[in-house]
Amino acid sequence: MKRIADYQTLELLGAGSQGEVWLAVPPARLGLSSDRVAVKLMNGATTDHEFQLVLGELKVYASAPSSHLVALYDAGRWGERLFIAQEYFPIGALAEARQLDARAASRAIADAARGAHALHEVGIVHRHIKPANILLTDADGGAKLGDLGLAHVVSPGQTVTGTATLGSVEFMEPGVVRGERAARASDIWSLGVSWHQALTGQSPYGQLPEGNLLAVLKHVINSSPQLSQDMPPERLEIIRRCLAPDRADRYPTALALAEEIERVEGLVTAR
Repeated sequence: MKRIADYQTLELLGAGSQGEVWLAVPPARLGLSSDRVAVKLMNGATTDHEFQLVLGELKVYASAPSSHLVALYDAGRWGERLFIAQEYFPIGALAEARQLDARAASRAIADAARGAHALHEVGIVHRHIKPANILLTDADGGAKLGDLGLAHVVSPGQTVTGTATLGSVEFMEPGVVRGERAARASDIWSLGVSWHQALTGQSPYGQLPEGNLLAVLKHVINSSPQLSQDMPPERLEIIRRCLAPDRADRYPTALALAEEIERVEGLVTAR
């Protein structure tokens, strides 16, 4: 592939069940100072109606006032496939950052929580928070939250079995997996699981079934998270509260979670 619309593609950064992500040179019409962007090209055709719904959601996303959200530059259709151009992060995602220490990983989660809070305040639930969608801005754990989950817009009414991937189910609140409406509290759950994974390298659900989405879904629904005891008690207590079975027992906002992480870790984060 040489081009996506008027973007000159340079390198395939990744591919999954929902689409591909390419490193690309942006067109001059955008007037960007950066000469590199990441372009996500979704699999499958998008109708005119679906495209308008996605644009509406992305405009709300772009209106959220936060330095902890990935910048969106452009969206369009290439043929019938949706593409989204956004900020590029050479360091990569939290999921790939093997050299980060616990404090830096904690900062990345706090920054992502601040980004999630900004979305919540404009009426958007992210739905897709996981370490692979927390993009690092520096080697000290500075981060931005990206890759807004759009499956509910493109495929409204489709069940989790039709939209989830093996790599995302373990970060989803079990209630959402069962079909409950996503809310602030479900993003807070996902942030808690992501922090546990970043600190320990382990899923709270232990060894997941391999290669079978339905088996993973069943495992997540029927299992209680088992948290590693190999971390300071204050961190463990924060994660335990994020994963409280009753949504009302979790942090009331993602901002409250971010501030608690920053307090425990002694972090100073740009607002």
